[in-house]
Amino acid sequence: MRSSTHPWWLHPTLLLLALFAIAGAPTSRPARVATSEPTLAPGAGKDRMESSIYTGVYKTREDGAYLLPADVHWRVEPQYHGVGAEGKEWTDDRLTIVLEDTPNHFWPVIVKMSLDEAEKCQRELAFRIAEKKKEQKDGKAK
Repeated sequence: MRSSTHPWWLHPTLLLLALFAIAGAPTSRPARVATSEPTLAPGAGKDRMESSIYTGVYKTREDGAYLLPADVHWRVEPQYHGVGAEGKEWTDDRLTIVLEDTPNHFWPVIVKMSLDEAEKCQRELAFRIAEKKKEQKDGKAK
């Protein structure tokens, strides 16, 4: 059993979407081509997870927070397709989970993960779902 403190990417919403995608649930649309350069975060490798947060279309609040629109949703793609500044296309074959802000045509969160990372995410999600269902059944929903 895990402690209550875990990495941000284990957020239940992200895990739920990952579980459905890994289990074969269809996504609503095909992958889109994103404009960026192929890079790896320091210490990341193709066998690891790489996460990016983009805030460009959002205004910063006084407390430093960025509030996203209510209608953002998670998507899981089989890979990440990019187009560099000079128009050169590239593909990262890791599973990619994005938080999609459709009205702004923007992906504020992009997480590329190896199959090992995705399977860890799937196991954690399955555990948390079972835990919540048991709480609800026992009348102890939090």
